[in-house]
Amino acid sequence: MIGRLPSGWMRRVLLFLVFMTGIFFLVAMYAHPPPLVSLVPFTPRRTFHTPWSWMCIAGRCERRAVKSSKASLATCTALCGGNSRLLWPKPTGDVLLGDDSVILHLQQIEFVTTSTTDYDVRNLLEHAKDIFIGNIRNLIKVQNTKTKSTIDGFIIYLSAGQASTTKLTLSTDESYKLELNTKGKYLEARINANSYQGVRHGLETLSQMFWWDEMTGKQGALRVLSKAFVTDRPMFHYRGLLIDTARQYFSIEQLKRVIDGMAASKLNTFHWHISDSQSFPYDSSTFPQMARWGAYSADEIYSPEDIKEFVDYAKIRGVRIVIEIDSPAHAGAGWQWGPDYGFGELALCVDQEPWSSYCGEPNCGQLNPINDHAYRILETLYKELLDLTEVRDVIHLGGDELNLDCWAQFSNITIAMQALNFTDLHSLWADFETKLLQRIIRVNRDETPKAVILWSSPLTKRPWITSHFDPKVHVIQSWGGSTWPETGDLLEDGFRVILSHVDAWYLDCGFGKWRETGEAACGEYRTWQTVYNHRPWRDYQSSMHLILGGEVALWSEQVGQSSLGSRLWPRVSAFGERLWSDPPSMGYTTEETVYTRLAAHIDVLNNRGLSTEAMWPQWCSQNPDERNSTLQCPPSFDGLLCWPQTNSNEITNLPCPPKYVMGYYNPQQNAVATKYCNSNGEWYTNIEGIQWSNYSLCTPPSGHYITVITNVDFSQAEFGINCSETLLKKWLPVIKTVAKIGYTSSFIMLIIALIIFLLIRRLRNSRNRLHMNLFVSFIMRAFMAILKDWLFVDGLGLAWDVVVDGENTFIKERNIWICKAITSLWQYFIVANYTWIFIEGLYLHNLVFFAFCAETSTITIYIILGWGIPAIIVGLWIVIRIVLEDTLCWTTHNDPSLFLIIRIPIMASILLNFILFINIVRVLLIKMKMSVYLQRKKMQYSKWAKSTLVLVPLFGAHYTIFIGLSYHKDRHVELIWLFCDQLFASFQGCFVALLYCLLNTEVRAEVKRAWKTQRSRRGVDSWSLTHRNVTKILDSRSRIRSLNNNHITNTSTL
Repeated sequence: MIGRLPSGWMRRVLLFLVFMTGIFFLVAMYAHPPPLVSLVPFTPRRTFHTPWSWMCIAGRCERRAVKSSKASLATCTALCGGNSRLLWPKPTGDVLLGDDSVILHLQQIEFVTTSTTDYDVRNLLEHAKDIFIGNIRNLIKVQNTKTKSTIDGFIIYLSAGQASTTKLTLSTDESYKLELNTKGKYLEARINANSYQGVRHGLETLSQMFWWDEMTGKQGALRVLSKAFVTDRPMFHYRGLLIDTARQYFSIEQLKRVIDGMAASKLNTFHWHISDSQSFPYDSSTFPQMARWGAYSADEIYSPEDIKEFVDYAKIRGVRIVIEIDSPAHAGAGWQWGPDYGFGELALCVDQEPWSSYCGEPNCGQLNPINDHAYRILETLYKELLDLTEVRDVIHLGGDELNLDCWAQFSNITIAMQALNFTDLHSLWADFETKLLQRIIRVNRDETPKAVILWSSPLTKRPWITSHFDPKVHVIQSWGGSTWPETGDLLEDGFRVILSHVDAWYLDCGFGKWRETGEAACGEYRTWQTVYNHRPWRDYQSSMHLILGGEVALWSEQVGQSSLGSRLWPRVSAFGERLWSDPPSMGYTTEETVYTRLAAHIDVLNNRGLSTEAMWPQWCSQNPDERNSTLQCPPSFDGLLCWPQTNSNEITNLPCPPKYVMGYYNPQQNAVATKYCNSNGEWYTNIEGIQWSNYSLCTPPSGHYITVITNVDFSQAEFGINCSETLLKKWLPVIKTVAKIGYTSSFIMLIIALIIFLLIRRLRNSRNRLHMNLFVSFIMRAFMAILKDWLFVDGLGLAWDVVVDGENTFIKERNIWICKAITSLWQYFIVANYTWIFIEGLYLHNLVFFAFCAETSTITIYIILGWGIPAIIVGLWIVIRIVLEDTLCWTTHNDPSLFLIIRIPIMASILLNFILFINIVRVLLIKMKMSVYLQRKKMQYSKWAKSTLVLVPLFGAHYTIFIGLSYHKDRHVELIWLFCDQLFASFQGCFVALLYCLLNTEVRAEVKRAWKTQRSRRGVDSWSLTHRNVTKILDSRSRIRSLNNNHITNTSTL
């Protein structure tokens, strides 16, 4: 029976309700069957209205709060600023962008192709049109918007001149001219070029003049500039990106996304490092053994069909594919099968140890220079790839990092060198390159490529380079440091070069070492600013005709499938502008317009489905910079604001950060933070050499306070100027003092109680083990509250990170993890405290209803839950803070809903405890009314019921009762909430210590017994041995009776 109701009757009622509910849903669904789409969970999104609008003031967009006639940031960015404001890369010729726009629908765009008769060119142009429409479609946020167009149509005229080929060569004219004007009710664009690639670049530029304006009409609208004029051509013919697919495999679809980004940045060469000593993923038609022995798996190969599809995809987007099979070094995996097929050893030193003696990184391997089969296989592989890519004027042979010690250990190689009259291994290496080139010329229709590219190496240094290589044929890709002499020496010797300096254009650097032995491969991370500001040709002006261009490289030792995009963009985009237009730089700084244009370009890439890395806080994109000067301080982010590039000897100012950053509402009108730029172009620093920003005007004026008394998740830090400020000023320090006294008292009394439980063995039963854990949670909560109040200044940060000088507050440029860790621990012990309160209630409930609650294994489960559940909750909160609101020390919050992650579990535990306690009281009252029990039992149940009712307010009921007052706008009500919350929360530990230990009858009796025992051992008490023995016997009998009574009680409860 449950109470007075038969359990069988309850089961029948529940079964009947479940049955009727099922019948109801079946009838409802068959009567009105919903469409399948309606079965998908859907949460309606409430209408969002922002007060912000952007205005063009002095050539820059500034954010203002307005009530009507709002302009979006996208529209302001498109219509405000310089003539290159929307375009990336920056055009090299004349640019004029109008300051007006039109609204149109995607269906209104039409194309007309003129002056182009070649079939292949016209076919590619059709594909380019589809790509253009797709890029514009990606901008549209609301399909079939009802916003009315302001034009009757948009006609785009395309002309590739007399172009008769679609092939991209080192002499292709990629220039274009773009004109955009309105004619009556029509908008017309004309793109004239001398090649397909030029027309494609013009379409790319035109696509960047479109944007989506969410503030036009009720649904938003697609906009485009109504007037523009651009003439443009690249500075360099070779603008490349290397992707290594040997150390990591990347799918063709992932490589297509790379091509999309290259097209947006007008790069034209995809250097595919397809093989290395680690793997050989190309599945050759003639020699399938290469992939079978060298690929990572059957799913990680590139078939000829894959490559052909990829080449066609890239060609439409103006990108040529240059595939490199690295040799003679970097050739291990895939070359081991020679002996099994009678080809001999195709590669030597494969996987040989110690690897550091035979190669630059594991695993080793390089081709056998005296095995003719190795040359024949390479010849066949290149023939297949040349046919697939159709790129015959540019061929990359690899040729770097050969380890001569590998070849030197083989006697047959030494004998072959003597037969050829070679006196050193460099000559044998050069002979390998010569033989390979001869075979490639044979499969290249007996035509010598215009550019046979080799990596810079010892063989490309003097005296070897001038004696073995032809400057009219060979191009050296210089990958050494920009300060190394190799680039200058190559140019002096008359060789054409492609620049890929490791200290600026290697994108794999800066991620630490991937093997335990040795150091990281190439030093620090190359930021996009480093990539952008690198202009190596400035030192070789007289040899500019020999510099074909540059290439940025991404070696894939530490690049995963999901991180490829973020490793590339926007750094490759920065490289793209440097190679396309090479705009003048300002030394080690980057002008402000580059930041804003690159931020807009990142939006373009994201709209096209590319993954990118953030370049700065989004707040900076919405609050762009001002002017520039010759000597300037670079942009800087101090943890609160993104400071603009500032002229020397000037103070720059920005609006105070939002309330969720500083932790309070700023009541002063137009309050600003300031930062001073010294005359030397560096930001002001203090005597410790730390940059400082002045936030004095951002602090609250007199009468404004920041609540940092106890739990920040309970704190409210917004106080307006009104008549209640005097009351707040008077009582907040009092509340803070009360909280300190409460937590200190709780800390001391709980420590005493914990020591008593630990010292007296007889008190260490299952129930008291739970009490001890509860004590620890209260102790740590009080300790963290005292520690935080001591270490933190105004709730903003640690004392050593915030300096208050009179009325001025200075925040250092550090925002270290220590303060976030302290805040996280604080939240953990708050949640743990309420969790253990719930565990206590659960234990008491089970003690009344179940007999197994006191078992040791069950107590262990309670302990795991008591400390494990808070770790999960706070861990989730930490992740969300990092992702959504990583501000200051996590002591403030802009969105109160984030704290529901912590508050909801706390309130749930309190409510569950309340239910458990009420259920206990209900059962005990029923027991009291049952006549079968004696009066003594009734008194015992009455005592238990009263004790349980006492636990209800003690175990956190105040939290649920007063939580609603924390969001009240009335400061008087909020003050009442603060007082009640801090009073109950801080002194709660005191009452727990008194109830469970210091005033507990059982504990006091055991303390007295222990005290008497200690006195008797020291000879203080004159009791006789007989008296003590009798006492022990009586005590033992008393314990036996007590155990029997407990057993009877538990049995009756069941």
